[in-house]
Amino acid sequence: MRIPDSFKQAIKDTFYDKEVITYTTEEVVDDEGWARLSESELSSFSGNVRFDNLGQLQEDYGLKEVIDIVITTDEDIEVGTVLKYGDVLYKVSKAIPFDSHNLLVGNIRSSKSSDSISA
Repeated sequence: MRIPDSFKQAIKDTFYDKEVITYTTEEVVDDEGWARLSESELSSFSGNVRFDNLGQLQEDYGLKEVIDIVITTDEDIEVGTVLKYGDVLYKVSKAIPFDSHNLLVGNIRSSKSSDSISA
């Protein structure tokens, strides 16, 4: 069954009321050879953000990893994308498509620099 675009728009207008920012990341190596990830703001999208019932979501989808945030949106966001909601950066660990939306599962992204040294 195909979901009409008008129905998808009604869902978006009603539930997708939070702004989420997407970031690009790149590895930066300093003069001494220390590598770290650097983020740059790319764009934003609207979504519905949840922090509750995450344990139930893990059980429903058989997810083993810790979940820090769940976002539903009509945007196509790839696994590994870094997102910012509020003042916290998250990394998308799962992107589950549904008929009318995409369910994004994320984890808090560590702000610590990498200890790896470039050769």
